[in-house]
Amino acid sequence: MSPPATAEYPKTVVLRDGAHLVLAEMTDAERPAVAALLGRLPAAGAGLVVVAREEESVTAAVALEPVPAPGLAVALHIGLQPAYRGRRLGTWMLLDAIHVAAGRGAERLLVETSAANGDFLAALARLDFVAERAVGPGDDMVVLAKRLHHGWTDF
Repeated sequence: MSPPATAEYPKTVVLRDGAHLVLAEMTDAERPAVAALLGRLPAAGAGLVVVAREEESVTAAVALEPVPAPGLAVALHIGLQPAYRGRRLGTWMLLDAIHVAAGRGAERLLVETSAANGDFLAALARLDFVAERAVGPGDDMVVLAKRLHHGWTDF
């Protein structure tokens, strides 16, 4: 995946309830908040982390990082503050991640999630992610993949 192009950010998104949030690349000061949302951070220089901000607060984060898989694959990790779930912020973050990954030459986007995470799985299915494989004992985790289409203005 190519290095981030800062010209893409910041950008404003409008949530279902009319709230305006700003998407921007993570700053060093936001690293602890992002680590809390995602449970981890990509290795320095190994990807791109985009945050959603309402005023000075980090409300969501999405990380894209290259993974060793067939083709040019990118792993997507996403986290939202509970108060922002169900307001379409997650959808905005997913759409932005798809756009950025495709624009930077990725061929596939991979997401690992709990098989019990029905709302997230439904959102991924609406964006054409398909189950690729189960992960771990008891198949409680699943990897979903989306093939990216370069040059398309919509997806």
